[in-house]
Formats: sequence, structure tokens, C-alpha cells
Amino acid sequence: MKYIIILILLFNLIVFSQTEDKHIWKPLTTSSGEKFWYDPSSFDSVSNDKLNVWILESHRPPLKFEGIEGDVFRSKTLYTVNLATAKYGLKKIRYYGLTNKEVYSYDYDLYESDDMFTFPYPIILESKIHLVLQEFLKKKQFKN
Repeated sequence: MKYIIILILLFNLIVFSQTEDKHIWKPLTTSSGEKFWYDPSSFDSVSNDKLNVWILESHRPPLKFEGIEGDVFRSKTLYTVNLATAKYGLKKIRYYGLTNKEVYSYDYDLYESDDMFTFPYPIILESKIHLVLQEFLKKKQFKN
């Protein structure tokens, strides 16, 4: 019995530790010509008018931040969107160097807070979040 419990725990650890790295990236381009990618796999799991979506960006020239060693050539950000209020916030951010090795990460969702702090930013027309929401609404409309 002890071995079965250990096997189940190991299986869960392996499965859940790998889920964050599995993405299906779809490209989008802003009106200014900036290309970025989003992962629509979370579109089917929207609950309570809250959508979480990963956005991947490439940075040329690379970004430089105080406190982060090396240049940032790629960033992956998990946004959280309140569909009822049309506001969004950040849940996680990952920065990657030239060799796609993670050079910095931060989880904003470590502490629970109310919606005023979770969704502080309004969605601006033609922004990356706005373009992703348009894709979400297309998919939702297609399903209905």
C-alpha cells in the first residue's frame, strides 16, 4: 500500500511539474507590426469570467533589467483577464536569455488579493491583450 501511494505521488509530481512548459503557440501581429504568440489552450477552461492566457514575446534588441544578469531575448507572461470588467493583471513572468535558458522568473499570484489589485489595468484597443481577447471571442462564438 505504501508503494502505491508513493507511485501516485511521483506520478502527480511529474505530470503537474510539466504542464506549465507545454504550450501551443499561435502567432498574432499588432497594428504596429509587432509579432507575438499566445497559447489558446486555456480558452476552454474559463470560469467566473476570468481568463488566464500565456503570451510569448521575442525581444530584438534584447531587454536589459537592473538585477537580472544577462540580456532578455524572450519573455513569457501569464496574464489574467476579468472579462466582466475588461481589466487585466499579471500572474507570472518568465525571462529567457540567448540560449532560451530562464534567467529570471516571478509569480505575482503568490498572495491572494481583491480584484482591484488582481486586475489593475484596463484593456486598451489594439493592445496584445485586446487582440488575444478577440481570438477568444471568435472561438467562443464559433462554438455556440
